[in-house]
Amino acid sequence: MIQLKKKREEIYSYVLLGLFFFSIINFLFLQPTIIRYNRYFDIFIIMIPIIIGIIILIILFKDFLISFFSSDEFIIPKIFKTFNLLFLAIVISYITIGQFANITWNVLSRLRANNKPKKVFICQVKELNKDIGIRVHVDEVVFLFQGRCENIETSLGTLNKYDSSNPEKYNIEVVCQKGVNCLIVRNWKIVEKNQENP
Repeated sequence: MIQLKKKREEIYSYVLLGLFFFSIINFLFLQPTIIRYNRYFDIFIIMIPIIIGIIILIILFKDFLISFFSSDEFIIPKIFKTFNLLFLAIVISYITIGQFANITWNVLSRLRANNKPKKVFICQVKELNKDIGIRVHVDEVVFLFQGRCENIETSLGTLNKYDSSNPEKYNIEVVCQKGVNCLIVRNWKIVEKNQENP
């Protein structure tokens, strides 16, 4: 019985490790560039899956949790361990249920966008951020879309073509198709404003 339990724990560890690496690959290479309409993405793809995952983990490990919280350990170490357990539960929930929700949403958005016409939005560039390793950790174009800031990640080589000290002299033309509660970016380019059409 003990060996079976250890074997099961080993399998769980390998599965979680695999899911962790897959979530990194998914985040870095498989995510479409999108413009969100609102914060529903954060609610349905991040918050709800994490809450569901934590509830499932509580049910699966209720015996351990009852034993943990009923122990006579000092309060401060117990609080510290509780935060560690909560953090671990959030990570596990996100790389399991959260990734499934994210991939499903991406697939549905791409399928829907393929049947929608392309639209061009001309937006004011606010910042051309270069990865300098202090405040900014990604090369990106920040622009105003319908009164709120959005960003598109790009390369340092692309940003170096433009005057980052005066980004507001540029517009960004974004070609999009409508996905599920978002716009999927198909193409974009930065253009300098014309003198007669600032």
